[in-house]
Amino acid sequence: MKSKGRFTQKAEQAIESAGKAASELGHSYVGTEHLLLGILAQREGLGSRILEKRGMDGKRLRRAIEACSGSGSPFFSGQSLSPRARLAMEKAAAEAEYMHQGYIGTEHILLGIIRQSDSGG
Repeated sequence: MKSKGRFTQKAEQAIESAGKAASELGHSYVGTEHLLLGILAQREGLGSRILEKRGMDGKRLRRAIEACSGSGSPFFSGQSLSPRARLAMEKAAAEAEYMHQGYIGTEHILLGIIRQSDSGG
């Protein structure tokens, strides 16, 4: 992705946390649901604060993901972003550009997820 150097430290950590969450759940991809878990893991990030104010809780979200997508044996290989997660990241970059901000933060990733009509994976 072109915007790689523009991610804030919290956004990079959220993406890393999303991959870790997907691995722990035994999923072979990183989807928008994992990105949400990654955003929530960055408790000081604006994206996390927004989700928490709306009642989103990491443990509850993880249980919902397991109920919808199941879980497998944890593994640690390099999963790639699902098509919807890639689209969310592209939309995050577009949101940051639209706002004339020279960085992509957790709030932009959250907006990228929200801007999709169906962010199930």
